[in-house]
Amino acid sequence: MRAAIINTFGPTSVLELVDMPKPSVQADEVLVRVHAAATNPKDTFIRKGRLKRFTGNRFPMQMGFDYAGEVTNVGAQVKGIQEGEHVYGMLDGWHGGTCAEYVVVKTNQCASKPESLTFEQAAALPMVTLTALQAIRDEASMQARQTICINGASGGVGSMAVQIAKIY
Repeated sequence: MRAAIINTFGPTSVLELVDMPKPSVQADEVLVRVHAAATNPKDTFIRKGRLKRFTGNRFPMQMGFDYAGEVTNVGAQVKGIQEGEHVYGMLDGWHGGTCAEYVVVKTNQCASKPESLTFEQAAALPMVTLTALQAIRDEASMQARQTICINGASGGVGSMAVQIAKIY
């Protein structure tokens, strides 16, 4: 399979597209054929080495955390997800891998893709939406009928923050 990796920290020129073995699933995982992947500032900061305290510096590092695609293999212990299902989600932690033809994910890192969303739209949502939700719900402790000022509500996180605040 083809995958985007880095072998050193640096500018965009350190990104490489390489052939890698197709991953295989463990009992509690699913294999997803990636139809779309999104990149975020997290990916840029990792590539530049700004987060090596968390990522370490073992290379190669696969890039990407957000994805949408089709389940092609299901681990023996997986319940509620079937081969052929369209899913989307985000990898947890500091080791990416969604900028590839296939990615292995834990079942808590994927959800059924709404039919109303394209793969590209679904892949663009997880990290920015969860970041906005954590800011509003967990950090600001927003409650029903409160008001909030979202300064500069632009980009992915700002756009989602407005929608989440509206729901509250």
